[in-house]
Amino acid sequence: MITPIRPGPARAGSEFPSAAPLPNATFAVTSDGGAVTRFTTDTMGRFEILLKPGHYVVVLAENRFPKPCGPFEVNVETGKMIEVEWRCDSGMR
Repeated sequence: MITPIRPGPARAGSEFPSAAPLPNATFAVTSDGGAVTRFTTDTMGRFEILLKPGHYVVVLAENRFPKPCGPFEVNVETGKMIEVEWRCDSGMR
C-alpha cells in the first residue's frame, strides 16, 4: 500500500481512502545468506511467492519515493501461508 495518496491532513470518517495499492512494484527479498529473489506486484498491488522456512527481509527495489520502502521482516514457517500488508510512504504532505 502507498500512503498518503492525497496532500493535506486526513480527516476521520472521510469517504476518501488514505492509502492505495502499489501496482507493478518490484521488491527484493534477502536472508542472512544474501539475495533470495525478487517479485513484482500485480496491477492491484498483490503478489504471491514461495519461500523456504526462515527469516527474510523485503525492500522496494525501485527508487519511487523520497523515503525507502522497507525493510519489512517476514518469518516463514513450514506449511503456512502468510498474508502481509506493507505501507510505503509516498512523501506527499
